[in-house]
Amino acid sequence: MSRLNGFVLAVRTDLPEKTGVACRRSYASGMTGTSYSYRPIGIVRTPYAKRIDAPHQATVVAGTETGSPAEATLELDASLPESVLRDLDGFARIWLIFAFHLSEGWVPLVQPPRGPKAKRGVLATRSPHRPNAIGLSAVELVAIEGRTLHLRGVDLLDGTPVLDLKPYVPYADAFPGSHAGWIDAVDASTGAHSAPGPRRPRNPSTEQDAYDRLGYRNLIAWPERFRREAPLLQRVLALSPSRQVLDLGCGSGEHTRFLKSLGFEATGVDASPAQLEAARAADPEGRYLQVGLTELEGAILAPQGAGICLGNTLPHLCEEANLHAFFAGLAACLLPGAPLLLQLLNYDRVLDRSERTLPLLVRPGEAEGESTVFLRLMTHLGGGRLSFTPATLRYRPGCAVPLELMAAQEVPLRGWCRAEVEAALRVAGFQISEVLGTVTGEAWSALSSDLVVVAMRNRPS
Repeated sequence: MSRLNGFVLAVRTDLPEKTGVACRRSYASGMTGTSYSYRPIGIVRTPYAKRIDAPHQATVVAGTETGSPAEATLELDASLPESVLRDLDGFARIWLIFAFHLSEGWVPLVQPPRGPKAKRGVLATRSPHRPNAIGLSAVELVAIEGRTLHLRGVDLLDGTPVLDLKPYVPYADAFPGSHAGWIDAVDASTGAHSAPGPRRPRNPSTEQDAYDRLGYRNLIAWPERFRREAPLLQRVLALSPSRQVLDLGCGSGEHTRFLKSLGFEATGVDASPAQLEAARAADPEGRYLQVGLTELEGAILAPQGAGICLGNTLPHLCEEANLHAFFAGLAACLLPGAPLLLQLLNYDRVLDRSERTLPLLVRPGEAEGESTVFLRLMTHLGGGRLSFTPATLRYRPGCAVPLELMAAQEVPLRGWCRAEVEAALRVAGFQISEVLGTVTGEAWSALSSDLVVVAMRNRPS
């Protein structure tokens, strides 16, 4: 529910699961006023599964999978009669008024993707993170078949709820000679209509989650792990200026749930849809965001009191630019003085010794007398780059085939050494507070098992 000048906008939640939408955060909870309740008239189906897949503007499609305006459909809600579409087929374009259903809160100033890095008033931009999470897009109407509208040139994510649509009327809606404020200045310096497309081309229908078939998190003895980690976690998080904590690279949410059990308002962040599906299944009321580590700024809007990134997540950022983007985006999400607890393998040791394997994990299997083995192999490619091959095997002693490969995946990694991690953190505005060799508190050395860094978000000078 959102309020503006005493009026309240609420998108109804007492609707079928696929059509109910709710704005997640009020920006003026102390205000009162008339409440307006809206029911979506339909749901848009598009090829864009994530924010990073979609163009910033519907007609600017450079960097998308096809490089062409996307095809989409809008299915009219069953509660509306088909007659509401009568005479619409004669219009070439329509306006879609929709809800930014994945937007979490808002801030008064945002940094648009175009032009110099400058904060602008949110109402002077098209940011999805608005006081009222409502969007407007002009799209091409290709055809109408019964209750289905076929559209082209959309910038909406799949599953976006549409609140209303109106015909596009050129004589009333088109003002090509109008001034466009700061955008005119950007156009003058970078070229007219230079709005960016997605940050990288990606096919969401074929992109494979590198860990979705391995089930390796099920092989971790989580109670024992939490007992080892709890003292350090509690000591670091005691420094937090607020109870809001980001669990970065949360996977299936074990640490997120553990932080909640300690009384923190934890948000799990991960790019893997399969891992987040498991997290939400285990914790339906938990807060989980499907966001890549390099996409934090703008996706996490409420300032956070701390961040944790545990379990060798960082090496999945294989380029130096991505490492810097992660730390810079994280710094923008944290309150001044907020701690960051970072843990990864000690790649100073791994690279220096050209280590090829990590310790085996062996757990009871599904059947009696059977074990599940998690094997992790590394191939050194030079320049700190590795090809990491995790594999799950079934071990059945006494069988004709006692060891059977169940799943395997090859994953590119970058072995970040201590000096590289510390330098990137400092550039992003963190101060290194402590460096350990294990989560149980041993001092770091070149032979330590892990690299554990406690850093603090710098306070304004």
